Amino acid sequence: MGVMHWMRQALLLLILAIAGAMSARAQSVQGQGMSSEPFAVTLKRAQTGDAIAQYQVYRRYGLGDGVAKSPAEAGKWLKISAQSGYAPAQYALGNAYLLFKSPPTDADFVQAVKWWKAAAEQGHVDAMFWLGGAYMAGNGTEKDEKEALKWYLKGAEKGQGAAQEMTGLCYYNGVGTEKNMTEAAKWLRAGAGKGISPDLAHITLGDMCYFGMGIEKNANEAYLNYLAAAQRNDPYAEFAVARCLQEGNGTNKDVKEAAQWLTRSAQQGEVVAAKYLGLAYHEGNGVTKDDAEYYKWMLVAATLDREAGGEHFVAPAEYMLSQQTMDDGASRAREFLRDFKGHVPPHRKVTAEGKG
Repeated sequence: MGVMHWMRQALLLLILAIAGAMSARAQSVQGQGMSSEPFAVTLKRAQTGDAIAQYQVYRRYGLGDGVAKSPAEAGKWLKISAQSGYAPAQYALGNAYLLFKSPPTDADFVQAVKWWKAAAEQGHVDAMFWLGGAYMAGNGTEKDEKEALKWYLKGAEKGQGAAQEMTGLCYYNGVGTEKNMTEAAKWLRAGAGKGISPDLAHITLGDMCYFGMGIEKNANEAYLNYLAAAQRNDPYAEFAVARCLQEGNGTNKDVKEAAQWLTRSAQQGEVVAAKYLGLAYHEGNGVTKDDAEYYKWMLVAATLDREAGGEHFVAPAEYMLSQQTMDDGASRAREFLRDFKGHVPPHRKVTAEGKG
């Protein structure tokens, strides 16, 4: 599965991820401290047209801060504050149209975009990010990649980490602009790990640094980015970390630790990791030499990569190994694939029979 696929998937799901990824930040104000001002005083200021006070009334009704909780009153005052032009209220109202609807309708997305845009035009950086996502996915507005990048870039320039991440990915893939690896590296370095797709950003930057893709090679920076994604269980990154450790590229050589990362990656179905793990068992490289385990992982790699002609992984092993060793390895492969089959990604067709 390529980097471009994962970027597209992240972009298309961006708005739908709000409830899970940003709801706590957008709507939950607990832990931010209670107001020392009597509620009646705040309410009086709000009633005179003070937009900030109107927003504070919304928050206090939502928290039960000095007044009984009332979602209805909170919502009323949030809308009043937004209509009075207060950017944080406009941003929060945009989120509210999605967070409190299950699922949100097209009309809710339209309203969300309306209020995000109002807030973004006043410089609200989080609104810039979500507005960019709306344009990128075509949710609540016409899909417009150039407009999406415009708002991502505005947020990125103001230090919004998720916007920096998405700006870098846009420049890397040529989405909404021409490809520009220098700009991609600049913004990925600023935003990697801060947004919706931290693994994707780290892996993309890791590949750029490892292979010198439009920028100067930097093996250590590549390793650190791969490691950041690998620690979040990304199988490609786990494999990349393993190869760095096997080669001593960007980090100290450590074949035992490399074998551990290869195992983690292979167990998640990363074909090339299964191949290298099998070779490690054949060579005794970081693990105890075990040719049945070697054959097992070659069969696993061949099965997972069958449509791409993965059988070539198996042929060298069958030339060298005894029938008893292959039978043992085939049995292990079938056991692994039976357990793995239920967790396989939908794009991959897997059978659990193995070979032998």
